[in-house]
Amino acid sequence: MNLATIEKLIGRPTVSAALGCMTTDQLRELACDTVEAYATAGLDMVPASAGFPENYREGYVPERITPNRWVDEFGRIWEDRPGLTGLSWYIGGTVKSRGDLEKIRAIDPEDSGRTSLARETIRSARQKGLAVMGYVDGPLLTAYMTVGLSDFLVKIYRDRGFALELLELATRFNCVLAKRLTEFGVDGIIVGEDMADCHGPLINPRDLRSVMFPFLAREFDVIKRTGTPVMMHSDGNTMSVFEDIMALGIEGYQALEPDAGMDIAYIKERYGDKLCLLGNVDCGNTLTHGSTHQVEAETRHVIDSAACGGGLILGSSNSIHDGVKLENFLKMIRTGEKYGKYPLS
Repeated sequence: MNLATIEKLIGRPTVSAALGCMTTDQLRELACDTVEAYATAGLDMVPASAGFPENYREGYVPERITPNRWVDEFGRIWEDRPGLTGLSWYIGGTVKSRGDLEKIRAIDPEDSGRTSLARETIRSARQKGLAVMGYVDGPLLTAYMTVGLSDFLVKIYRDRGFALELLELATRFNCVLAKRLTEFGVDGIIVGEDMADCHGPLINPRDLRSVMFPFLAREFDVIKRTGTPVMMHSDGNTMSVFEDIMALGIEGYQALEPDAGMDIAYIKERYGDKLCLLGNVDCGNTLTHGSTHQVEAETRHVIDSAACGGGLILGSSNSIHDGVKLENFLKMIRTGEKYGKYPLS
């Protein structure tokens, strides 16, 4: 849920400082306001993120490169956009060489500041009786945000050693954050691993299987060994590697984008006995540009397509972003409350 929606739901401004620059008090305020917004909307679950750029170390002061742009510990460039998200927008990466890798190798994932927002979110959510879904980035997402997407994809083919070294660092870091979230008692963890666009995977599926998936499997395994359910998020069309993703042992999948050709009815029929589906009312068109009548119709279609027998968590096809109309978001929720009491068989 974006910041503008949170503020509309709670009826007041919340923290607008860049995530990587917040004090502990600001993080606590943001967590409480976020949970209040989810509860006000009538949602049953709230996310607790230990992903970028929130996982800063306590007392860290990022380098400002312009009045509204800054670089985090991992060389990622962020832009503060007050009035839009109110938080920070990813611009690109600056880690381009092995010398740059040395700068991030010593970053300590154990610093307690990295999970401050998640810890406060969990505490606040439990007070309101909400379930909590933890979130961490996956190795590929971490790596290409650190380098910059196009540069990292080139390095996979022209400097494979560099790519593998960064993927190793990213995996170790994310595993620590994931383990910490399980210790906080989240109900499940989503690993965000955007690996595709609307046409298909960002790199050759062969290389996803041989290069990327072994690192992703390690991150999943760390979570699964704690007994915590693990789910995966990816935008885009991942159908060409969906069997491979299933083989990694995930228990849920989020961001089934209709515009990218992800058919929730087919996935329910093919994998519904093994997989919890999170989605998938279209946030690119219906929730953004559609009428409330269109939102209700599509929400009912999602319920009819994927709810029978259980295993559906109703939501958008990706996120509640800046373009989503509040009335459409709430209509989706109210429609789920009205029609979501489906037969178990």
